[in-house]
Amino acid sequence: SCITALYATSLSALSIGMMMILGKALIPTVLCLGVIICIGFATIGSVLTPYSCIPIVGLLALIFSLGYSVVVWERIPFASTNLNTALCGVKSSADVLLVAFVMMIMAFMWTIGWAIAFLGVYDHYLDKNSESGVNNSITWVGICIYIGMSISYFWTMNVMNNVVHVTVAGVVATWWADPDSLSTCCNSVLRELFTRSLTTSFGS
Repeated sequence: SCITALYATSLSALSIGMMMILGKALIPTVLCLGVIICIGFATIGSVLTPYSCIPIVGLLALIFSLGYSVVVWERIPFASTNLNTALCGVKSSADVLLVAFVMMIMAFMWTIGWAIAFLGVYDHYLDKNSESGVNNSITWVGICIYIGMSISYFWTMNVMNNVVHVTVAGVVATWWADPDSLSTCCNSVLRELFTRSLTTSFGS
C-alpha cells in the first residue's frame, strides 16, 4: 500500500509538472505520443512475439488513435486555451498544490484505517459453528454494517475531493476577479478558502 501511495503521489506530481511545463502544447503532445506508442506496440509485437493477435491489437489501437486525433484536432486550440488559463490560475497560488497533496495523504491514511477496521468487523460478524469452529456465513447484522462502512468510505473520499475542489475553484475565481490579491506562496486568501471548504462549504 505504501509503495502504491508513493507511486500515485509521484505520478501526480509528474503529471502536474508536465502540465506546467508544456501548457498549451500538452494536448497535441499527448495525442502524438499515443500514436507513437501504438506504432511501437504494433512493431515490437510483430517482431518479438509469435502471436499475431498482439500486432493486430496494436494496429487497431493505432487506427482508433489516429481517427480520434483527426476528429478532435480542430478543437485542440480551444481546449488548450482553457487548460492554459486554468494552469495560470493554479500558478498564481502554488500553495494550492500543497493542499491537494495533503488531502491525498489523508485519503491514503483513511483508506488504510478503513481497510483494517473493515477486516476486523468482517471477522467479528462471521457466523461460527459452535462445534467445529468453522466460519459458515456472514450475519445480516454484519451485512448491514458492511454496507454502512462502504457508504462511509466513499462519502469521506468524496468530501476530501470536494474540499480540494472548493479550494481550487476559490483560488481560480479570486485570480480571475482580482489577480493582485494573490501571491505565489503563503497567501492569506488560500488559508481563508481552505478554512471555508472545511466549515461553511464543507462537503460541497
